Amino acid sequence: MELNVSQLLMEPSGSSREYELDEESFELVESFGKNRIHGAVNLLRTNKSIWVSAGLHSTLDSECGRCLTPYSHPIFLQVEEEYIPTLNPLTGARVTPPSDDSDYYLIDENHTLDLTEVAREYAIMALPMKPLCSQECSGLCSTCGSNLNHTRCACEAPVDPRWGPLLELMSGATETN
Repeated sequence: MELNVSQLLMEPSGSSREYELDEESFELVESFGKNRIHGAVNLLRTNKSIWVSAGLHSTLDSECGRCLTPYSHPIFLQVEEEYIPTLNPLTGARVTPPSDDSDYYLIDENHTLDLTEVAREYAIMALPMKPLCSQECSGLCSTCGSNLNHTRCACEAPVDPRWGPLLELMSGATETN
């Protein structure tokens, strides 16, 4: 996901470029496999940098937190980041990045803007804390381990022993009636 921005760096502030990004086998997050990522990327030249605005779509292969079934989770990444050049494109002189605490990424010496790391960071932030294959997922039986989305198990629900005295009281009340 590299874009050559040498021409854009030589243009005045306010100049822009639009790209359609479509990467077939891109690994967004380690251990989630390779997926397709696509979307629109807009680059805007500022007085000292390039501002990247992108809307990227992809899917991550995940595992449901309730039933452990693999499923594909769609994600949308709304990227807004600043990229600072390391070399002046007109003179070739090194540019020292700002020393303030602002967040930015660097454009390499070949004037290549790499969106790979940004896409990974945004994808990690887009991951759900507890992935679910669907909101109606019933999960696994805690006794026999069968997937309750596909079958009903014959296990009796375990009775919490703390409820024992109350259950005895209630069973005695139904016997007397």
